[in-house]
Amino acid sequence: MPLLKSIPIEAAGFEYDNELICKLFRLGYNLREVPIHYYLRSYEEGGKIKVRDGIKILWTIIKRRFKPFHPVRESNQGQ
Repeated sequence: MPLLKSIPIEAAGFEYDNELICKLFRLGYNLREVPIHYYLRSYEEGGKIKVRDGIKILWTIIKRRFKPFHPVRESNQGQ
C-alpha cells in the first residue's frame, strides 16, 4: 500500500485506473493481465459509456505517459 499512497492521482472519475497504470509503468513496474469475464450491460441496466468517455481515457493515457510527476515521499517527522 505505501507504493499506491505515494503516487499522486489527479483524476477523480472514470480515468482513475488509467492514470494509476500509466504512472506505475513510468516507475518501472510491470503489470500482469488477468482474464475476466465481462458481459456488456444494456442502457437500461446502466451501460452508459459513450465515445467521449473513450476519448477522455485516451487523453489521460497520452498525458500521463509523458507528463513528469514525482511520487510523494513519506516524511521522517516525529522520529
